[in-house]
Amino acid sequence: ADHLFEAIGEVAPEKLLHSEEAKPVRSHKAVRMIGILAAAFAILAAMTLVVNAATEGAVLNTLRIWLNGEPVQANDPKLNQIDTNDYEYFVAKTDKKGEWLEIQRYRSDNNGQELGFTLQKHSVVERDGKIILLYDSDEIDLTEPFKHSDKCVVDYTVSWSDSLKTHVLITVQRSPDGQYYVFSEPVK
Repeated sequence: ADHLFEAIGEVAPEKLLHSEEAKPVRSHKAVRMIGILAAAFAILAAMTLVVNAATEGAVLNTLRIWLNGEPVQANDPKLNQIDTNDYEYFVAKTDKKGEWLEIQRYRSDNNGQELGFTLQKHSVVERDGKIILLYDSDEIDLTEPFKHSDKCVVDYTVSWSDSLKTHVLITVQRSPDGQYYVFSEPVK
């Protein structure tokens, strides 16, 4: 699964937008959406549940799923009742190597359809005496916050266009053995 995520990377919004433009039949959109969600879940669900006491009870190797900013379980009926004109699907999984994150943001209005899709891996590295969060293509310096605590929160915006974006809170936690864990969640 790790190799698949690395191979897919981030898809350019222009390519996804182009693939969504010529859709004359809208009745299959909900079925297609459920299929996409099921496939994404199946890929990420290959990991098992592990609770690590060193991270203050943070759950590792567990899928954390949100639909439109609300936490849901994989079998939640809400996943079958998605408003296919405007939704955000957010899945994250943290392990000892970092965090895998998938975000799908879709909106259809009078100006057309927009689809934002991100599949990325985040991690923390120590480089040149600094603690750096590698988040998507950004490098965020966490050196100062970690001087005072073993946990910090970063406010971050994922943007696909001027009108299509999502707001994310990133919690980075350092365990007593010096391991860093990244936990992203959507802001309501």
